[in-house]
Amino acid sequence: MFLKHGTDMAMMSEHAARGVREGQPAPWRGRLFLWEGRGLYLGPTFATDMHAHHAAQICVALTGTFRLRSGHNASWFRSRSIIIPADHAHQLDGEGGVLSLLFLDPEAVETRALMQQQGAEVRTIPEPTLRRLLPPLRRCWREQWDNHESEILCRRFIQILIFPGNVPRPLDPRITQAVQLFRANTDRRMTIAEAAAAVALSPSRLAHLFRAHMGLAVRRYLLWLRLAEALQKITCGVSLTVAAHAAGFADSAHLSRTFRRMFGLVPSMLSRHSTFVQASSGEAPYSRLTSSPLVKDYRR
Repeated sequence: MFLKHGTDMAMMSEHAARGVREGQPAPWRGRLFLWEGRGLYLGPTFATDMHAHHAAQICVALTGTFRLRSGHNASWFRSRSIIIPADHAHQLDGEGGVLSLLFLDPEAVETRALMQQQGAEVRTIPEPTLRRLLPPLRRCWREQWDNHESEILCRRFIQILIFPGNVPRPLDPRITQAVQLFRANTDRRMTIAEAAAAVALSPSRLAHLFRAHMGLAVRRYLLWLRLAEALQKITCGVSLTVAAHAAGFADSAHLSRTFRRMFGLVPSMLSRHSTFVQASSGEAPYSRLTSSPLVKDYRR
């Protein structure tokens, strides 16, 4: 059954590459999951522009390989897997193959632990680890696992990548508090000055500490939160225009330009063609997990 998927994707890859060469963006006809602090895309993947987003990213090819370059002056290389740190410029070309793209909140403890061992550069997943990860990822794609099963798989995925005993360095508590304030007040757009006052810092000192601990400027982080809010609304079925206004963008064109700078593609490429998989109260969790050694003992 999986070989049939691989054959279909190989044919799609040939047409996709031709479409990219002709300047016609290919649709991303995959499945998109969103959870607190994580997002997963499973499906055919094509070329993106050079971009950098605040989420850390783990890419795994379920069929064949993909191409990637990390920086405008870097050379393209092929790989079956890659771990990309937060805010690291990169360009991906899946060439139509089926990829797993896992996006991780860089403030999460598990992500900070992974990035601490990862360092500032892109790195591949060790081959023995990749061999453990691929079978359940392929099953998740071909059997269309539900939201709950897929989330369990992703949590276990991350745990396997983190070295035992790897504990991330703690953030400055004032930065932790500022992040919590920004996240809790996305509806009213809390300002940097307001957050600084709440944590007993000057705006300039907060900006300095924020960049030192988080690796990006406060304003870019606030923009990231607005994009995440817009994407969340798009997954709920609202139009790009409504999502743009709700997240504080001037219009859908403003949202699309910003989204493209962050993710390398416009949101309509996902919203028109991909399936957003929502949690369902009627799900039967773990029904397909018991035969997978990767996830069978990970039941929270």
